Amino acid sequence: MIAYQAVPTALIFFLLLLVVMAALIDLAQCRIPNTLVIWGLLLAFAVRYHYLGISGLLQGLGGMCVGFFVFLPLYIMGGLGAGDVKLMATIGSFLDPIQALMAVVFSINAATILGVGYLLLKGGGRAYLGRYTQMVKALSVTGRWIYIPPAPGEAAAHRFPLAGAIAIGTVIVVYYYYPGFFSIISDGRAL
Repeated sequence: MIAYQAVPTALIFFLLLLVVMAALIDLAQCRIPNTLVIWGLLLAFAVRYHYLGISGLLQGLGGMCVGFFVFLPLYIMGGLGAGDVKLMATIGSFLDPIQALMAVVFSINAATILGVGYLLLKGGGRAYLGRYTQMVKALSVTGRWIYIPPAPGEAAAHRFPLAGAIAIGTVIVVYYYYPGFFSIISDGRAL
């Protein structure tokens, strides 16, 4: 892992800017633009190479692969969109592989908490549990997992903007690994 002093403040600043922008756009438009993801990747690799050289570039590549390959199965199973996978890969490019894995874990946890809160708020908990009870029963009888999609009016059928949860998970990781970054911002020191 690269020590905090070796990671440029600009890298963390741009990462946080990226996740906030992605969350706001996803909330407003229900999508994460490819241009945001591409510019994020280019910026992450340019800053990493400029400040940290080849080793920093390789760490960013490793973080990108972790973000991509951990979220990819969730996309394949239909649990999230392609934009979410690309965003997580981009976030990983700003981090090292361990930090990227932690960002994935905290993002999934944040998404779970927000999703359950949304279901409870909209009164969709009972229908959700009923569908999954039916799926487990089908599994026990057939030996196969058969997904039952939510009914059109059900709260679980609404699209959940995952970029907000990804932003929360990323901020937690930045705060944990780079606690000094937030004091730099509050002190008003230059980036």
